[in-house]
Order: sequence, then C-alpha cells, then structure tokens
Amino acid sequence: MYCSYGTKWKIELKNHIMRKHRNFEDIKWFQCEHCSYKSKFKAYLGKHMLKHTNPEDHRNIQILKM
Repeated sequence: MYCSYGTKWKIELKNHIMRKHRNFEDIKWFQCEHCSYKSKFKAYLGKHMLKHTNPEDHRNIQILKM
C-alpha cells in the first residue's frame, strides 16, 4: 500500500498512483510530435494537440450573444 488515499472509482485510484507513486523511469509518456511537451495521460496530450491543430487560441474563444 502506498498511502491512505481512497476512492470508489478504479480509474481515479489508477490516476492517483500514476501521479504520486510511480518512478519517473517507469512512466509511459505520451510525447507531442510537434514540440517537447509530454504527459502521463493521453487525454492531456490530446488537449495539448489543439494548440498545434487550431490556428486560434482555443482558450480565448469568445461566445457571441444571439
């Protein structure tokens, strides 16, 4: 047992162990093809990839009132 962290969701426990208790060398990194960014989580890499595929800054999109 690593610590006292508890959850009823298996994926949350897996993510906690990956974030807090894995050796740096044991982590399967997801590497960006366009820059030096890498992540422990494929979903985070997917979100990052929007920076390379979308010409507009995806964080600054304004919603227009109709």
